Parts: sequence; structure tokens; C-alpha cells
Amino acid sequence: MRIITIGMDNNRVYTGPLTACIGYFDGVHLGHRALIEKTIETAKQNHSESALITFDPDPWVAIKGMNPSEIKHISTFRERLNKVVELGIQNVVILKFTKEMSALSSEEFSHKILGKLKLDAVICGFDFLLAGCRIPVLVVPPTVVVAARVADENVAVFGWKALDRIQVPVKPEKEH
Repeated sequence: MRIITIGMDNNRVYTGPLTACIGYFDGVHLGHRALIEKTIETAKQNHSESALITFDPDPWVAIKGMNPSEIKHISTFRERLNKVVELGIQNVVILKFTKEMSALSSEEFSHKILGKLKLDAVICGFDFLLAGCRIPVLVVPPTVVVAARVADENVAVFGWKALDRIQVPVKPEKEH
């Protein structure tokens, strides 16, 4: 596994095509696993390496000024990293999240932060917010386990270079 750290002051550009999922991943629950599985599958189709993009510290620390010890997570940061590698992720990209980064528009974030990576595709949950703006995405049907929805109900995939992405409504599955 390769760890790539990106911050506002980092000007290095990372080469090699990546297909990445992005999110905070407060625990690697079944919804997150669906994102990871879709990322690995898409990376294989794209002949690229899989990556998981996450934030450190927790975005609430930068956005709301919370103390990291006040924020409870399903697992520790190290446990989450170990789990995603165990699931097959080849690269972990850690965004050094700051108030300055949180204030970027989605276009600035895409250019100044994600633009440092050679991304073939980005996979995210239906509710992922980028710099305060909802990203229009193509939504993959909900993940259902034993007739109960997973925390991340939908997994979304979009080509990073596509400019005309559209939101696709998801019909809820019938309950049995």
C-alpha cells in the first residue's frame, strides 16, 4: 500500500492513473465496503490502481472547530487504514483537511487538491458533499443486506473528466 498525503501547501503532482473512492470513512461498514468494492472493480476495468481518498483530521475539527477527542468514531484512523488495505485498496490518499481547504469551491477543490492526482474515476456515496456543494453523480442502486439498507444507501460513480454529470433518481426497493 502506498500512502499519499496532500495538503494546501503541497505542490507535488502524483502520476499513475487512479480510480478512487472519496469520503471520510468514519468506520469501514457495509456501505463503505460497497464503495470500496466498486472502486476496485472500476480500477480493474480502467487498468488503473485503486485508491481511497479520506480526510485527516475529521472535517468537523476544521469546519466547526471541534476537539478531536470529542468526536466518536466506529474505529480509529489506523484501524480504518488497515481494513481498507485488507479489502484490496492499493493507495490511500490522506487530505490534510483545514479550514482553508473546507472553504474551497468544488471547482477549486477539484483543481487545487484532486488535480494533484491522475484520477480516471471517482466513486462516492450519494450523500457526499464536496466543499459545501452536492456533486451531481450517476447513482448505482442501493446496497441491501438481508432486506435492510446499509448506512450508505447508494454508491455513485462518475468519470472525473466528465463535465456534464447528471443526478439519476433511485427507486426504493420494495420491502418484503
